[in-house]
Amino acid sequence: MPQDLSQPSKKSASGAVLTILIIQAALVVTGPLIARMLGPADRGRYALVILVPSVLSQLGVLGLPRSMTYHLATGFDEASIRARVARREAMLAAGLPFVSLVFAMALLRENSAMVIGSAVIASASIPFHVMLQHSLAVLLGRQQYFAHNVLITLPVIIYALGIATSFLLGVDTLSGAVIAWVLGFTLGGLAAGAFVRNVPPRLGGKAIGFGDIATYGRKGLLGTSSPVEQFRIDQGIAGLVLTHVQLGYYSVGLAFSNMPRFLGMGVGLLALPQVAEAQKRGTAVASSAARRYVLWSALVCGFAAAGLCAVTPWILPLAFGEEFRAAISVTQWLIVAGAVFGARRTLVEAAGGMGKPGLASTVEVVALIVLIPAMLIFGQRFGTVGAGIGLFASAVVSLGFGLNRLQRIESEPGDLADSDAELSEMPIKSYSREAQATGYESAEKPL
Repeated sequence: MPQDLSQPSKKSASGAVLTILIIQAALVVTGPLIARMLGPADRGRYALVILVPSVLSQLGVLGLPRSMTYHLATGFDEASIRARVARREAMLAAGLPFVSLVFAMALLRENSAMVIGSAVIASASIPFHVMLQHSLAVLLGRQQYFAHNVLITLPVIIYALGIATSFLLGVDTLSGAVIAWVLGFTLGGLAAGAFVRNVPPRLGGKAIGFGDIATYGRKGLLGTSSPVEQFRIDQGIAGLVLTHVQLGYYSVGLAFSNMPRFLGMGVGLLALPQVAEAQKRGTAVASSAARRYVLWSALVCGFAAAGLCAVTPWILPLAFGEEFRAAISVTQWLIVAGAVFGARRTLVEAAGGMGKPGLASTVEVVALIVLIPAMLIFGQRFGTVGAGIGLFASAVVSLGFGLNRLQRIESEPGDLADSDAELSEMPIKSYSREAQATGYESAEKPL
């Protein structure tokens, strides 16, 4: 009997939730420790130092990892896709550290040796971020969720251990915190790359040109590399109207409010490959699967946000110290916004699985159109709480727009050149396990 793809399997869903809980537990450790190590002002600087390389490591690869996940899940030739995408990503990643450093210094507007050194160290880690993205995308496309979950948590765990060690040793400098962050993603990227390189690709499948892979990536670029959700560009916007101390409060609120958003991202990681596989059975099947994933995500994120809002006034000062009590109100706004963004993340990933990567970018543009003026106006008028209100408004408007578009997808043709019929009739060759273990059909060795 075919697998029911209209809803998450218990095993994959529980694995996704457990992964998010582990990541959140690690952030529960790092958030308060960094705040106590650096204080509000340097906490704000730290947020900006790691923001730029985080953004560029995703935007700079032009959506290729997400495109690779989609095309692997729908059964295209794995060996050639992995090899071609890896080469392009390596070329793009080579120049990104220099671009990152220029943007970081312009945003920080400081010339102290500590700040410059921290920006240099953070920017140098970009190639390892790209390697991690590539490896995780391969595992998602193959629906190897256990390996994916282990490797996506590894950098965060290493980072948490580094921060805890720095705190215990009394290393309370900006550069010390940045080094721990860089170490986590460098070692995590190397480990993920080594693991995936030793995973032989599934043989057979329909050939696809790199142009089609790149087109899918470009159409979903802003959604895949969401400036708001994943890279916290809202911190950069807030930095234009808030002081370093206020930005420190805002950053603490974000760290405390990550769980609802991460839960939605976890559901989205399941939605993309499984909705893509359902698409081979027809748009109606894929549409049903997408709706169920979005509903499940909204419920999970909503319950998590309600619980966090209730305990924030008590637990935030306990975790971060009394000097961060002023962050309680903005944290509650950010928690609710995080839940909305979590549901929205699942929605755009599900749409990507239906061959509609452009919806992710369109939703992100709507979010930015609302976010920029809302944060600047409300942040200038009401400080950190105003910035939180601006982020919440952006989340609600963009989610409403996305839901409206999702309802119309079923009657529209796909964004991609290949039709649903072509995908469902795609010739897939069968090979024994011994054949898969002994060689590649392609002469190109994938990463």
